[in-house]
Amino acid sequence: MDARPVDVVFVHGAGEGAFDADSLLADSLARRLGAGYSVTMPRLPADDDSDDSGWLRMIDQAIAAAHPPVVLVGHSAGGYLLLKALARRAPGASALDEPRAPVTDVPGASALDESRAPVTDAPVTDAPASVALVAVIAAPYPGGDPDWTFDGFDLPADLATRLPRSAEILLYASEDDEVVPVAHRDLYAAALPRAVTRTTTGGHQLGDDLSLVAADIRARVPRRRPRHPSPGRTLR
Repeated sequence: MDARPVDVVFVHGAGEGAFDADSLLADSLARRLGAGYSVTMPRLPADDDSDDSGWLRMIDQAIAAAHPPVVLVGHSAGGYLLLKALARRAPGASALDEPRAPVTDVPGASALDESRAPVTDAPVTDAPASVALVAVIAAPYPGGDPDWTFDGFDLPADLATRLPRSAEILLYASEDDEVVPVAHRDLYAAALPRAVTRTTTGGHQLGDDLSLVAADIRARVPRRRPRHPSPGRTLR
């Protein structure tokens, strides 16, 4: 039996102080997951770059460096960029399409529990790496409201068909998020029909507590017995 811990790559958000703030989230996730999981949060470029190519390149590198099956977690803009990076990795996906029109009304949003949207028959492609689970936390949806509508902030119209077939997708939102309204999560759910939605509290940073995310990961991706008692967290 492979004794290697499950690799968990955490993609932090953008903006001043985001790396330090999300370090608390990564620490919480590592503690809640415990032995058998190794949480890594690479330090991504400053957000003063002209576009997001530097972020996408480093996310690609972090995924490639992880030992499959890998768990991917993205918070805030990091969740959006994680999905964008995965879409670019899909076979045959060389360039992004025009941004899709935002959905304005999604009935049946979950409240402090888990709900699953109906599954469609749309084809899904495999990413080069074996991705077991993708967790997107408090991510802004392109065009979701005027504050999140600007050039370059987009996703491919066929996002759902570009994500890895092997991965379960979980979408998290805080009902009291003051930065990214919970409606953005519901827009992602409409774009990703096979995703599981989860709603919690604690503001944009979920009270620095990712116990809900950790419980979902442990339930869906079996832990392994590590070679060392505590994998901890690594900042690159």
